[in-house]
Amino acid sequence: MQITLGGSGSHARKMFASAAIGVLALVSLLAVGPTADVLSAPSAASATAGTYIGGAGVAELSVAVATKLPATDTDTVWLAAAGDSNALAQANANSAQAGGAAVAAESTDAGVLAQISEVGPTKVILVGAPGQFPQSLTASLANDYTLETKYVSDQPLGWSTGHHDASRRANVVVGDLDVPDSVALAASAAISRRATLVLLDGSEPTDSVAQILGDPSNEFITVVGDSSAMTVYEVLPEEVTHRIVDVPITDSAAAELTLLYDQIGNGSRALSVVASTTRSAGELATAARYATSVGAVAATTGVAKSYLEDLKTPAIDVVLIGVGADSASANALAATQRPANALPAIRVTDTTRNESAATSAVAFTPVSQATKYVAYDLAGSTVGTSTNSPITVTGEPSSTAIIAYNSAGTTLKTIQYRVNDYATAASRADAIIASTVGAENHLVFLGPTNLPRLVTRTKTSITEQIPDARANTETVAVICGTTFTDTSLAKTFQYDYRVTTLSRDPATCNAIGAPGDPTEIDLGGLTFPATEFPAAASKSPPGSLMSSREKPANSASASVMEQARLKPIGSSAALAPGDGWETIRFRYQTFIIPSKIAGAGFGKLTRPFVAFGGDGRNFYHPNGSYRTRQDAYMSFGSSHRITHTPAMGETKKYACRWPNLSDCEQIGSKFAPMNELSLTGVSSNNTGGRFTFKVDATNPLQSGAPAISANVTVYGRPGGTTITGKHDRMPIHEVWFTVEGWGEWYWVYGSEYHRPICLIGSIPTCTAKVNVRL
Repeated sequence: MQITLGGSGSHARKMFASAAIGVLALVSLLAVGPTADVLSAPSAASATAGTYIGGAGVAELSVAVATKLPATDTDTVWLAAAGDSNALAQANANSAQAGGAAVAAESTDAGVLAQISEVGPTKVILVGAPGQFPQSLTASLANDYTLETKYVSDQPLGWSTGHHDASRRANVVVGDLDVPDSVALAASAAISRRATLVLLDGSEPTDSVAQILGDPSNEFITVVGDSSAMTVYEVLPEEVTHRIVDVPITDSAAAELTLLYDQIGNGSRALSVVASTTRSAGELATAARYATSVGAVAATTGVAKSYLEDLKTPAIDVVLIGVGADSASANALAATQRPANALPAIRVTDTTRNESAATSAVAFTPVSQATKYVAYDLAGSTVGTSTNSPITVTGEPSSTAIIAYNSAGTTLKTIQYRVNDYATAASRADAIIASTVGAENHLVFLGPTNLPRLVTRTKTSITEQIPDARANTETVAVICGTTFTDTSLAKTFQYDYRVTTLSRDPATCNAIGAPGDPTEIDLGGLTFPATEFPAAASKSPPGSLMSSREKPANSASASVMEQARLKPIGSSAALAPGDGWETIRFRYQTFIIPSKIAGAGFGKLTRPFVAFGGDGRNFYHPNGSYRTRQDAYMSFGSSHRITHTPAMGETKKYACRWPNLSDCEQIGSKFAPMNELSLTGVSSNNTGGRFTFKVDATNPLQSGAPAISANVTVYGRPGGTTITGKHDRMPIHEVWFTVEGWGEWYWVYGSEYHRPICLIGSIPTCTAKVNVRL
């Protein structure tokens, strides 16, 4: 859920939030110019001590890890050659899925026998190429243990449990030996999911790979890299390619961090971290194997450090695993965790909705010497009074200022406060409240406690060009509590906070949770208009204030002034409410980032691959290519109305060569029916309205393909427009708005957490739940 908070700056994406009260503050701020960004660095390092599992070499390390696994896992050893990192990764994946411990063999028979003896199994399973296991060694092992050699093969495919056992093919992760880091990350993902790891080097028969990936029991196929570059792709039937999701690996650290969050969704403890000293496939897999036994997340040291820096709930344990790992390096890793900022002394702590009375009780911390608290809405009207906390606010408290007065009537403190959509008691679980006093922004999550939540922040200057939001977004916290606080925020910037729930199982913070992603991912937002907070005075129209200053072009501050002019307080009595307000246009569109995306079926003899046209663009292009587009026009005043213009992107089908869908020839084009886009539930009044963007757009060139679906409601009103509903997580869904005559579009929502696999239909994690207030 995205929340936007600010100092005394304002953001360009504010809608239906009257700027009259705050323009004085904004104009004075522009007069003095921007100040430095004074975000304070987190303070002391974590008190959590690190532990380690090390060894002089990978063979010694593997035994050290194996002996720390549960006794039930030491009954079987999966033995790989120490010099074959890929085979060791496969051995670890096999052991995580089928039970057992993975060991990297010493260079001598005696050394191997000593290793096996230290673990104490009854069964040894060899994994790797035939030449890695001398006859003398296999004979000695066969004398003392039950020996299994079916995983010995010249082809890495033969090392996989899925190659030999169809019952283990429900969840498959594919690593490509020709792609750097693919095997390491694929092994880590497979181990955390206890899935089948399949390693491909291009030498394996395509029918053997197709048999594993095409097994009817297979529910998920994850390829770390580019599935369309695999030789086997051209022989896979349509229903199989539909199940493939790629994890791009152009940025290994970013891919690894994505997979770390995936581990939390699959039941790993967010507060327990295991780090590998290198991204060697064998060592990372060994660390990941230990992580599964203790329910921790696993990553390489660099990614683990980034994660720990963002983790604002104290870690339960931090373990460093690798050749040469020691106490000092483990403690240094643990010390990278930075504690959360202290709670603000004055803040909103809770909100409770009373539907029948159409009121909300807003709880807050007391202000010293205050004898009276008054709540004001954006128009400066009193909506609640109290002598203490909580204060009862009439209506939905979407945009409220609570001002503390002393006995002499002097203002002591002003608490700016907002909440995203919380119209009904049932919506409490999705609500986030936000408050700010001075330079401290405070978020409270009203949903279930003890869920791991990812918080990102986007910074926007009010005096400069509106930036690319994605380029200015950073992760600031992973939280297992119910609050997050930012402090010492510069007043010339505004900060958008997006909160994503990583798992809906409360156990995943402190204990091993249930595997499996949540069926929905929470996405949403709230714009907090810091310069436009309500007050009890300054109700005059802002137009006269703006006439004395030249409006800076194309800046966030300019847009705020334009919005102030839209809804002046104190309009002429001759005008009905809303008369003279410009029409606002909302745009809902979907698009696919690649210019082409792999499809199912057979193209032509010389170009066997099938692809469908995408849009060849990234985020933040309101007039760019699209799959679907709908514009809704909201007009105000005496002739209020809402009108709708749909547009459908052309679907194009191509026959392409291997690899990478190159040298394509278009073999079809068609538009889906326009009636698959509609505006429903339309209602309006002088100052606002409500409507629902409905999308149910099919692929007209591929029968049976699931539709692009969305059901997203826009409720426009003074005080804050809300956008709520659900949509597929593929393709990209986004919302824009413009005021007719501005000539500028403003991005207000985008589904950054998209998944290509979601093009195939309703499966877990393919629904996004939207809760945005602008």
